Amino acid sequence: MEDLDFDASNIEYIPIQVTSNIFLRIGAGIYSSVAGALKELVSNSFDADATNVVVSTNYPEFDEIKVFDNGSGMSPDRFKQAMRNIGSSLKGILEPERKSKKYKRPIIGHLGIGLMALSQICDEAIIESQEEGSKEKFIAKLDFSDFKNRAAKQDLFAQLEIFQNKYGGEQAIKTLLKNEKDPEKIAELTSALELSKRASESLRKMKATKSELTEGEYLGYCAIYPAVPATEGDHGTVITLKTIDKGVRSLLQDLDRPLDTLPQNFREKDLGWKDYQREVNSWPWRDICERLRLGINFLSYQALPKYHQFLWELSIMSPVQYFSEGPVINNSEILKSKKRELERYNFSQYRITCY
Repeated sequence: MEDLDFDASNIEYIPIQVTSNIFLRIGAGIYSSVAGALKELVSNSFDADATNVVVSTNYPEFDEIKVFDNGSGMSPDRFKQAMRNIGSSLKGILEPERKSKKYKRPIIGHLGIGLMALSQICDEAIIESQEEGSKEKFIAKLDFSDFKNRAAKQDLFAQLEIFQNKYGGEQAIKTLLKNEKDPEKIAELTSALELSKRASESLRKMKATKSELTEGEYLGYCAIYPAVPATEGDHGTVITLKTIDKGVRSLLQDLDRPLDTLPQNFREKDLGWKDYQREVNSWPWRDICERLRLGINFLSYQALPKYHQFLWELSIMSPVQYFSEGPVINNSEILKSKKRELERYNFSQYRITCY
């Protein structure tokens, strides 16, 4: 934590322990989108009885993303416990009623899993949290490099298993290649053979270092300052995502998106995706929703800039209240009851900022 100016003698290193299902869940793409990863942070804020959550994307650079909330915060002991039990049912132990303390919201987040899911979009994260009633906060730093390397290997082995089930081992693939004439099939078999070689080499190296995945494995360390002076009366959590992956930044900036997929009026004016992003930014959120609902000017989700697709996806995934007339035109008592329930959760002040 060289970028944090505190006494190094106060730092602790907490071993991160994960279970094998974490790699499978993340490798399966459950958190593979930017919104999918960030929604876990919003869910954790919801669980912490926050009434105000802000997601700052640092638009249009996207080189740092922050999530702020005014929830009950975490103690350093609870955070350490979460890091040592990623993938276990820790939240069920900590909140046996599966309800938040203040607003009795249903617990929906996964603290440790949510943090590790951030590895899909960044290389490191800084967590600052002050528990309600405390005069101190903790600051922790998570480096995802080891986790990302292991997750990539697990994904490699999963792909290998698919190919092996389809074609057999390396020798079987080589035999098929000798007799194959179809160019597309040859390309597929060649990829399968190359994948098999890479996976075999990775497995050989893992066995040589005795680093095979076990059911409960230590995967690096989390550095934490457990007792940093803070403003009395404050509480909540700030999570800062640093070193955002280049692919994520390119996606949100529409850098590699074909110009022929732009709306026709922008193509005719020789404008690009950045111009279209600025245009959509000028629309109120309710206006965007209405345009999508009615298909005004043939607007669809797929035609939105990727950044606005991310905003839409995150809003759909998050437990926020509906518009007063939504989500469907229906006056049934069941829907009215569900709306009243959401109002009682007091989670309406949720903002995504473009700066």
